[in-house]
Amino acid sequence: MTEAAIPVTRLAQLRRMTSTWFFVVAFIARIPVAMDVVGVLTLVSVERGLATAGLVSAALGIASGFGGPVIGAITDRVGQRPVLLIVAVLHTGLLLGLLAVVYGGAPLGVLLVLAILAGATIPPASPLARARWLALLSADTRAGGRGVPVALGYETMADEISFVGGPILVGVLATAFGPAAPLLVAAALTLVFVAAFGLHPTAVAVPPGSHDGAQRIAPVANCCDRASCSPREACSPSAASSAPRSPPRPPSWRRSTRARRRACSTGSWARPRRSPRSRSVDCRSASRWRHAGSCSRAPWPPSRS
Repeated sequence: MTEAAIPVTRLAQLRRMTSTWFFVVAFIARIPVAMDVVGVLTLVSVERGLATAGLVSAALGIASGFGGPVIGAITDRVGQRPVLLIVAVLHTGLLLGLLAVVYGGAPLGVLLVLAILAGATIPPASPLARARWLALLSADTRAGGRGVPVALGYETMADEISFVGGPILVGVLATAFGPAAPLLVAAALTLVFVAAFGLHPTAVAVPPGSHDGAQRIAPVANCCDRASCSPREACSPSAASSAPRSPPRPPSWRRSTRARRRACSTGSWARPRRSPRSRSVDCRSASRWRHAGSCSRAPWPPSRS
């Protein structure tokens, strides 16, 4: 049995599948996301004051929320590699431009425009890494492996470490080398490691125009009524669409079922809700409940001794 056929259950198997370099570049490529807002806030607050710093950093953060989905949609159409390479260069240039206009005494409007553009071009390394894992582990998911939960668990841990470590790194760099150092380091990390993340061989695992992610993780065979399909037909989309479906049950069935279960499980013989004219409770259908054997036909109201 080859290693590729073994279901993935450990992080070491993912490392052998993608190489250690993928973990390194994917982790460092997401650190600038956590450094940008705090780095801009630190720089502008020292040079221009807290009010201007709050406006500029807020503009950058809000723009990142709008730019991320746009970059993701473009990535779905043209692929990860060209988008990551272009975004790495653009975001690096905008950070350096923002740094230059802060020290150059440009007006607030120029700062806001550059901050919005820089926020809109923040590379979404973390979502793109998750998309690669889903594509790489599609066969493992069909084989019943746990590769996707293991990979997403690691991604969550990496995100938390970067989100906590990014602001700490900004504080250390600003204290040791000055307020401009965090943005310079963030720009360097973006240019080097985001580009390396885009050039990694796993970037082609998600082909352009691929929208079958749900089919990769939840194959149609799991949604098909196997009682009416042959083993060969159970995995086909036509079998899933043509499988007979049971008619929906009326709301009164749910109410009566809940009333029978409540009366048989508690033994209290509380009057069933929404059934004021009911004179008996039939518990034969609820035989798995505790008192089902002794309440097949009980008068209402119960006799009190």
